[in-house]
Amino acid sequence: DKRYCEKVQDERTKDICYANVAIKLFKPELCEAIKDDYMRDKCYIAFVIGDKKDFSVCDKIINEYVIKQCNILKQLSDTNATQLAFYESLIKENLVQIMYS
Repeated sequence: DKRYCEKVQDERTKDICYANVAIKLFKPELCEAIKDDYMRDKCYIAFVIGDKKDFSVCDKIINEYVIKQCNILKQLSDTNATQLAFYESLIKENLVQIMYS
């Protein structure tokens, strides 16, 4: 629950809390509460590379490279499943390297 995160004093820990709650409850709007831009983008991208594929978050991402990758995934979502799986794996690999390094 978002209210739990609001009680956390340390900003970094609070951001992590918001991200975890957003992902756990599948509520990308909770990512908006994250102060750190990098951490917020990381939260949003979890909704793109996850199983449910919520591409609406692409417009909320700040990092230009990550926005491009998000939009490519959005465009590819209309292709057939085999092609999509191949391109997704390549893009996810790049995104993971950027967002988690």
